[in-house]
Amino acid sequence: MKSSAKSFNLILLLTAVLCGVLLLFSNAAFAEETGTASDIDLVSDSETENTVSTDETVISDSDFILPADDETTIAEAPAQELSTSDSAEEPVAPVSDDESSGQIVFITPEYIEDGTQAGDQAKCDFNGDKKIDSLDVEYFMLHVYFPEKFPVGEGIDCDLNCDGVVNDSDVTCFIREYSILMPQTGVSFAEAQKVLDTIPDGTVMISNCGQDENGKYHDGKAGDQTGDEWRLRTWYNHKNGWDCVLRYTGEKQEEVSAMMAQMAYLAALNDNIGYDQSQRTTFWTELQKAGYNPSMILTPCEADCSSGVAAIIKAVGYVLNLRKLKDVSSEMYTGNEKAVLANAGFTVYTSSDFTKSGTYLMAGDVLLSIGHHTTIVISDGAKAGEVNTAPAVRVDIKKGSKNDTVRELQNALNDLGYTDNSGARLDTDGSFGNKTQEALDNFRQANGIEEKPDSAYVYKDGVTWQVIDEMLVGQAVTVSSDEANIRAQASINSDPVAVVTRGTVLVYTRIFYNESEDRNMYYIPALGGWISEKCLAL
Repeated sequence: MKSSAKSFNLILLLTAVLCGVLLLFSNAAFAEETGTASDIDLVSDSETENTVSTDETVISDSDFILPADDETTIAEAPAQELSTSDSAEEPVAPVSDDESSGQIVFITPEYIEDGTQAGDQAKCDFNGDKKIDSLDVEYFMLHVYFPEKFPVGEGIDCDLNCDGVVNDSDVTCFIREYSILMPQTGVSFAEAQKVLDTIPDGTVMISNCGQDENGKYHDGKAGDQTGDEWRLRTWYNHKNGWDCVLRYTGEKQEEVSAMMAQMAYLAALNDNIGYDQSQRTTFWTELQKAGYNPSMILTPCEADCSSGVAAIIKAVGYVLNLRKLKDVSSEMYTGNEKAVLANAGFTVYTSSDFTKSGTYLMAGDVLLSIGHHTTIVISDGAKAGEVNTAPAVRVDIKKGSKNDTVRELQNALNDLGYTDNSGARLDTDGSFGNKTQEALDNFRQANGIEEKPDSAYVYKDGVTWQVIDEMLVGQAVTVSSDEANIRAQASINSDPVAVVTRGTVLVYTRIFYNESEDRNMYYIPALGGWISEKCLAL
């Protein structure tokens, strides 16, 4: 997969960086990170990330000054301009340009006869074994998170960003320095996995492509100008909420999930890959040229959140020769992503265990906020692969309520195909407003439900939930046509949202008899649409 004339293994690559890094790093302030809302584009995704706390790990920050023989400066991140959207947040503060900030200084490593590299041993031998090797990489990471168990030698300073403390910001600097050599040498997926394995257990990292160097969504310069356009960061709860998690459960599941995480990691650390909706498919174009290895992309290119996810999934399909993944459209956007990926072998999870925290997430999972944002998880949560079987605790709700029970109701109405009076799906934001009331009224009217004594309430043990629970149990049907469309509405004349093939097993939750077409239509919640009975083996 590599076109580079010289292939380095991880030990050599990381050793070169360790030997090349002196311990005077920039004291530039790591700004608290916020995102801005945006106008929704019909063919792209413009919602960036939500405001998060400053104690998160962000593996992609700070200014870097290289030595005179390789003069390169990574530009400061300018302040964002507020969107005209009514949900705009505060702009990102620019990186500090305080004159007292430190500088990153490199010592040119010396090659020795056996092909390894030697540098300033006193500043690179983190584990004190009198040699420089890959164990120093692992030991540095362990020291940051478990300093008492893994103390470094006397005179070794791990405060790489010179802010007076040793914490995950120093890991940011450390991995960032490792990434500088990637475009020149390329990194294999196996090498990337070794680095991902050093992320502490339960620390959920994501690969987030959010906005351009100007805090906008198009017209920026190709490539990542700030290091923040596509970056690694800890899991966060999106301001519009995550509607679902999509997890690949098809053929070669473990290989697919691992490679998705590896590619997402490498894409975030290659500054030739930036964010721009107007050039959103150029990343896929360059990824093909680079043999589907993001670290080998040398030409500046762009993606947005959903086209970046699509390109990575397609690339995994080509590497592992999986047709359904190859067929994922590079033009996928968050409005149809759920249906597209469900058709490609992804299982859709909508419970709050998956959408409200990173605890149950696995590397390779895709987070989706429909119409807003999407991103790929690159490390496991504390309970990765488990499913919480405890029933959700419901409370009585009504218009004006804001809680998890409202979010559960919104998800259920969406999955059952009930919309507001304009025909739009509900935002699963946990806030019971006019649109939720309209969808609820439509559901109750269609199913002859009237809550008593006060129909304004949705009682936790009332008729509404009883009917919803019965409907959501679902039954399975099998596709009998060679190809069949999943339709947006309960009519064969409505727009298709996905295509399924013969033998596909689908779980439906509703049957609607379309009198004008004289046929039953089955609602498939995983694909967000309807299929005709004439395409099914009943």
